[in-house]
Amino acid sequence: MQKQLAIVGLALALNACGDGNDDIFRGVDGSSSSRLTGVYLGSFTDENLSPRSILGVIEKNSNFWLLYSLPADNGYTGIMRGHFSLSGNRFSATNIRDYNFAFNQTASVTLNGHYTAEKNLQGNVNNTNNRPFNLIYNRDYSRDNTSISSLQGRYSGRTTTLTNNVITTVNIDRSGVVTGIVGDQDKCAFAGRVSSENNAPYFNIHLVLTGSASSDCLNGAQEVDGILLNQIDSQSIYMMAENSNQQDAILFIGQKTQN
Repeated sequence: MQKQLAIVGLALALNACGDGNDDIFRGVDGSSSSRLTGVYLGSFTDENLSPRSILGVIEKNSNFWLLYSLPADNGYTGIMRGHFSLSGNRFSATNIRDYNFAFNQTASVTLNGHYTAEKNLQGNVNNTNNRPFNLIYNRDYSRDNTSISSLQGRYSGRTTTLTNNVITTVNIDRSGVVTGIVGDQDKCAFAGRVSSENNAPYFNIHLVLTGSASSDCLNGAQEVDGILLNQIDSQSIYMMAENSNQQDAILFIGQKTQN
């Protein structure tokens, strides 16, 4: 499939909770829940010292997804995917995978700084003082998700990977079964399921991508796991997933067109 140059507009979410007074957050390494779970809006400074906006999600297991924009633009053109570790009110994330859809490339990134529970995260990119970032907790977006039945409907939008930016239709039934069609000419299909995550503002997703007659579907015929954000007010969903080999990521942004 031929990649189009249109940049997908998106909002991501960083999940957050905690007061930073002691070291009880270790995500999958031991704590019962992440102290950072929630949705954040913010910005960071890139290697050219240009500001970029962010919308992100930190999961209960301390994994996170950060969508970032082009400089001085509201459209999102990449995903940072990683895992936070905390000590007191400090956080760090190394070996973050940066999927830059605009340049069709990946890179490794680090984030370090401090946080205030249900308020913000502040720090630097790649330990560079002139590359700050600031993520502000969004209480409205961080509300616990509603039932899976609230997702029922058909959604139309675009799916972006490192090599594709294509029209996509997604159907979700009341039980969370997902089916979809990617592309307008060389079409291929995918299927999967949405599952609830208690006390979290996101759903979990599992997708199986099926290759078409002449090409692989998106980033290859394989299974991927990720998250789904349901924006009830705008009747839209955001699905993010990553290849198991960390060579590519998938971003779908769709608007509900049919209940």
